Amino acid sequence: MVIQRGDWAAFAKYPGTHNNQATQVKLNLDWKALELDSANAKLYAPAIAGMQTEKLWQPDNSISIAPKRGWLLVLDEVPRRAPPEVPTTQSSRSE
Repeated sequence: MVIQRGDWAAFAKYPGTHNNQATQVKLNLDWKALELDSANAKLYAPAIAGMQTEKLWQPDNSISIAPKRGWLLVLDEVPRRAPPEVPTTQSSRSE
């Protein structure tokens, strides 16, 4: 499953403006429809050069989305280890 989230409402109302702060989102998932076990499922962001760092969340955790950014997320029951935390720099994506 691919999950996409964009905050276009503010942009549409005020063209040329945008929010400069990260947005916190929490997904509301229909586990029965997805046919996944909520106890075993994880949200995984694979590392994609120039787009995003690797990251792992519990599905009920909040996800921080940086301004003008997004995440490509995979929701599945594949066992994964959380990637090591990497310090961010000015040129890397903020989370």
